[in-house]
Amino acid sequence: MNFSVFLTPQSVSKIVSLPKEGGQMVLADYLGYNAEDFLKLKNSILLDFHYNNLMLAVDSGFSLQHSTEMFKLGQEMLQECTGVELPQAIEIYQEKVLHLSNSIEHEKLKLFTNHFFGTFMKHYRLYQFVLTQGQEPMSSEVNVHVIPPVECQQLKDAKMLNIWEYEQKLNILERDEENCKTTLNKQKQEEEYERESQKHNQFTVDSSVLNREIISEMIKRASEAESTYEEKLLKLEVEEAHEDLDYYLQKTALPRPAVLGAPPRTKDPPKLPSRGKSSSKTVQKIGLEPQIARGSTRGSRSKAK
Repeated sequence: MNFSVFLTPQSVSKIVSLPKEGGQMVLADYLGYNAEDFLKLKNSILLDFHYNNLMLAVDSGFSLQHSTEMFKLGQEMLQECTGVELPQAIEIYQEKVLHLSNSIEHEKLKLFTNHFFGTFMKHYRLYQFVLTQGQEPMSSEVNVHVIPPVECQQLKDAKMLNIWEYEQKLNILERDEENCKTTLNKQKQEEEYERESQKHNQFTVDSSVLNREIISEMIKRASEAESTYEEKLLKLEVEEAHEDLDYYLQKTALPRPAVLGAPPRTKDPPKLPSRGKSSSKTVQKIGLEPQIARGSTRGSRSKAK
């Protein structure tokens, strides 16, 4: 803070014509404040001190010229009273006011003196602490999550909006399809693991107690376990074929931009589950054969038409 700032009547007129916040900002500019000075409590207190003295003088009927004198009085008191005891500060003030009484009316000086003693002198020890003790700036640290801007691609690599939207939808379908295949493959592996575990548990028998009945029962259980495994496996294959066909139709049904050409409808055609002898028997067992037969009949009828 600069203690030797000279204000002109024009400067005073500009400050008092503004609202308090605006007037303080103009006064701070005259006092040489910068952005960092506003973070220090000391500067805020001294700014209020000077602004209040200036406004009291103007409101008490001091002329603009005399108001600059009262502003100067406040500056000199801060400068000369730093590190000085209160009685000595009162003597310094009396001497300065006596000198000003030659040019300023006594009643007006009395009004300003009442204000000065009610503020500066009343809180003299506080002002001494502010003037003599260094203080940490009022600042706070806040962690802010900042999302950096997306790196822009070169214009030559840009795509038309309809092409980009088509590729995004296609990528979503392909990602879902891959997740579905992964899930079905995991289920097949679990069935295979369960099958091997059952084999180990069913055929771990002491050879010394084997007889015809035990062997017959073991064969029966093995046949039932194998049939159950084939049934579950075929259900998974049917589900896989259904999902494969469903995703295939969804991808080919997407509105494809004309600039990309004809859609690849024959690319990666869906695979139907193989039907061997064991598969045919299992199909009959789980009740899928009538549906397949009906589908074949409908196909024959449509060909006949």
